[in-house]
Amino acid sequence: MIQIATGSSYLLIHGFSLENLNLGSSDNKDWKYIAWGVPEKDLMGRIPTGIFYALKYLPKKIFIGSGASKIDISLLEKKTRVTSKRWVIEAEFMYHYLIENISDLQQFTKLNERIEEFGGLENVKKFIESRTALDIDSKSTLGEIKNLHSKIQEDEEVPFYFTVSSPSHLPRITKYIINEMRKYDIKGIDFFIPVAASTDYANENEVLVFEPSSKKGTNNLEPATILNQYFYLNQEGQNLFLKQSESFFNAFKRNSNR
Repeated sequence: MIQIATGSSYLLIHGFSLENLNLGSSDNKDWKYIAWGVPEKDLMGRIPTGIFYALKYLPKKIFIGSGASKIDISLLEKKTRVTSKRWVIEAEFMYHYLIENISDLQQFTKLNERIEEFGGLENVKKFIESRTALDIDSKSTLGEIKNLHSKIQEDEEVPFYFTVSSPSHLPRITKYIINEMRKYDIKGIDFFIPVAASTDYANENEVLVFEPSSKKGTNNLEPATILNQYFYLNQEGQNLFLKQSESFFNAFKRNSNR
């Protein structure tokens, strides 16, 4: 069994779009569903999952990341104590939501057990407040990873880190991390651990991973190479591609059933 030393890691909780705030509790893209979770069903979102691992492995720093979204806090005065400025970004909102609702962490069975082992909620709050840093500069997933690696480069005593997000988000996160580590030869990092929250914005059939064939002598028509061009299209081009692809598959299925 691999032994992971406590107190020697960093932990990153990835941000989630504030544009998805209050879509509805039954919507799997709602901010609260993804970032916080569903206590009644014991489903931990990104924040509680990150806190659980933080209490278990005691990282030197807990980083909360940000994407490009922000929200007008005048709409949220009852939900956050932030009053010094009009706008907050993802990391700020996630942190203040956590502090405001910290007692609700006890509603998650596994996390509540850890809180009790930690000596109670007040100790947990002090630990979180003393170890948390907000990434207010990143605007994307790749930006979150780059900023974390930059912090690790400044701290030679951190050999690994946890990165916490939704299951559907982790394949892209892993790709970005490996590319960054190869590209820049980041010193000091021995490994990283992707951690999946219990809530997700997609089901298991909606995430597709295309990798080049490992077999010698295969043709040059690789799905990954061809389909990767989709992301360089504008909105109109993407819609056209999807419509034509849907038509192709429907026609192919009809012909196959004859």
